Amino acid sequence: MDRREQLDQIKQYLRKHQRYAGRIDVPPSSALGLIVVIPCYDEPGLIATLESLWACHDAPVDSEVIVVINASRDDPPLVHARNDQTFVQARAWIVARETEARRRGIAFHLIRDNDLPSRHAGVGLARKIGMDAAAGRFCLIGKPDGVVVSLDADCACDPNYLQQITAHFASHRHASGCAIYFEHPLDRVADVRSRRAIVNYELFLRYYKHGLKQAGSPYAHYTLGSCMAVRSSAYVQQGGMNRRRAGEDFHFLQPLMRSGRFTELGSTRVLPSARVSQRVPFGTGRAIEEQLVRCGCAYLTYSPHVFRDLAMLFGTLIDLFHTAHRAEDWLNTLPVPVADFLHAQGLIEQFSHMRGNAASPRAFAKRFHHWFNGVRSVRYARWATTRRYGWVPIEQAAAALLRSEGEPRAEISAWLDAEALLNYYRQLDRVTY
Repeated sequence: MDRREQLDQIKQYLRKHQRYAGRIDVPPSSALGLIVVIPCYDEPGLIATLESLWACHDAPVDSEVIVVINASRDDPPLVHARNDQTFVQARAWIVARETEARRRGIAFHLIRDNDLPSRHAGVGLARKIGMDAAAGRFCLIGKPDGVVVSLDADCACDPNYLQQITAHFASHRHASGCAIYFEHPLDRVADVRSRRAIVNYELFLRYYKHGLKQAGSPYAHYTLGSCMAVRSSAYVQQGGMNRRRAGEDFHFLQPLMRSGRFTELGSTRVLPSARVSQRVPFGTGRAIEEQLVRCGCAYLTYSPHVFRDLAMLFGTLIDLFHTAHRAEDWLNTLPVPVADFLHAQGLIEQFSHMRGNAASPRAFAKRFHHWFNGVRSVRYARWATTRRYGWVPIEQAAAALLRSEGEPRAEISAWLDAEALLNYYRQLDRVTY
């Protein structure tokens, strides 16, 4: 698709889907190349996030930051009042820096709405409003491949954040998007129990991602809404951000990962908040709260055997392609848990459609992974762990996965310390990103 077709597609998308068109009155710079979108709901720490972006080294392109201060019409008056206060504070912060911001090639914009429909209000809709606005601004200057970055209002970033994102997309011209390296700032968590809780949760995220990578899954990437970036054209091609109140990032990134053009950026960092939160039904804040409520109980996770099973499954897709109508025979060669799961998920019924529309093993594998997506991978992890293997303490599972990956450090066999394991996984991600 050429540039004109991409722009036409973006215009068509915006006519059909964009909310709040025209809410940013200032026209975009012709040199604009990167826009950071920040949803902000009842958030006291927005100024700290803006300061972190302000402290960034200037990017080689002009940049913008769009903050979407939002609430539903049915939220308590106190939430609306705090949002209004945040808007006033942020506006004053922006005005005080306008002259210097123009010189540096960075602009800050605020969208405020305390009247979102209760049925859809949440982080997904707020992120969508901001990302749609970003796509519209790139469309105005004829840049369908402008980079839209997603951050949260309780995050910090490294000073090279804007520079490195710009450089990454410049050197990966065919990339549709990327996951940005992250670390929860453990040094800011004074309480021992809270620190252990966030260590466990981040270790789980890294363990699961590395398990999928070991298995050969195309979905082996982190899916944090505060740590992702996407080209405007790719954003529109998959229908924009969804309106989920939680998990919007996970579901949004699935098609990008499946395309094979999704990348990883490890030369900068996002530092997400490690605080307790009940604002979404799952995620970092809720995971920490649940661990604190359990008061010292072991953090249990999926068995490492799950990823061994998936590796055998994905590694034999070529065999499945060549079995023609004998999918049942192929299933009998797989481990019992994965064979049972595939039966229960309806693979036999899906197989003829997959096989009949694939001219090569590669095309068949692509269709299979479209069906066995990130959601189904999670379902299998739960299925097999619950029904067959049993739940495993995170330290044991993470160490076992490293051993199965052939990591050379002999002391891994003796590691049962979650923080030491987390630091090791972080090192792996910084090297491989």
